[in-house]
Amino acid sequence: MTVKAATTYIIKTLFATALARQFNFCGHRGNHSFEALQLKDIVYDAVRTNRITKGASNDEVAGVIKNWLRTSGDRSGGRRVRAQNGVKRPCTESTDDSIVNEHDSDSLSL
Repeated sequence: MTVKAATTYIIKTLFATALARQFNFCGHRGNHSFEALQLKDIVYDAVRTNRITKGASNDEVAGVIKNWLRTSGDRSGGRRVRAQNGVKRPCTESTDDSIVNEHDSDSLSL
């Protein structure tokens, strides 16, 4: 069992999807902070009770928790509802495909 699998199993057991949507790790954007809960230390210790994951660092476990909470909006039909409503999640990377170099536009014509 990996650190990711152990942490995910524990968090899924503790948080229903509706509750997870109200949290993020730091408590930004009006959500509750998982980091401020005493439950955070319990999850860290619980992951380390497994002999395979006993060497897991707090940062490793926190990374899995952050990712799991961040994607909670997609669970239980959340992605489908967002798609039906036309709501797009903001990208974390800046990609602007509309900017084309003058020389590149000649090679793009089909």
